[in-house]
Amino acid sequence: MVLPSDVADLRDVQEMLMPNRCTVLTATTTQDRFANDVTTYSGSAYDADDSIACRIEAGVTLENQTIAERLGTAELWTVTVPALTAIALGDRLAVLGFAKLITVQSVSDGGSYETGLVCICTAVT
Repeated sequence: MVLPSDVADLRDVQEMLMPNRCTVLTATTTQDRFANDVTTYSGSAYDADDSIACRIEAGVTLENQTIAERLGTAELWTVTVPALTAIALGDRLAVLGFAKLITVQSVSDGGSYETGLVCICTAVT
């Protein structure tokens, strides 16, 4: 049986092994006076004081090929962040040392035993 303390230990190890740092730029959508959706973000660049550990990998894999086809792109990024990170579809990530902002297109749902969240992202154009 997996105990909550075991899951906490696994989460700590997973986070320690994440080699990159990123800042989550939270998306907020409101409507302008013409009822058009307007999306703003909580920031626009990497912020060391507000960063979290992550692992970023480039490329389309068999697992996310369907997402790439639906989005019409061959440039996907898989970003793993610590479990319980507040991250949602449409948020952007600013990764330290990475020239582009990336937009979250999919977030895994590992349930109560997850040790990390896997996000499929596309580059902001």
